[in-house]
Amino acid sequence: MNIDNELLKIQENFHKLINERAEELVKENNVSLPNISDEIVDKEQWIPIPGMCGGFSYLLKKENGNFQMYVKSWCRVVGGSGQAHTIDKNGYTLTDEGFV
Repeated sequence: MNIDNELLKIQENFHKLINERAEELVKENNVSLPNISDEIVDKEQWIPIPGMCGGFSYLLKKENGNFQMYVKSWCRVVGGSGQAHTIDKNGYTLTDEGFV
């Protein structure tokens, strides 16, 4: 497993995003947030969040020598909401919302 500085920053940004969307549920349900490594490149992953009736799907890609993560999250509680984000070492960007 290779975790370089770029992947650690992506992991930190992914954890920030998860907590932005579902911090109370993560803490309440003692959810372990996923570690990000080069072993998951091109392998879509899923982390369910109890109480969210949804969770986060994520896909790590290596493009032009840099890692980038694509994340979609769903919350089906109270009408539902969906968001898509792109994450890199510099942070995350909302790319779509409102689907579910």
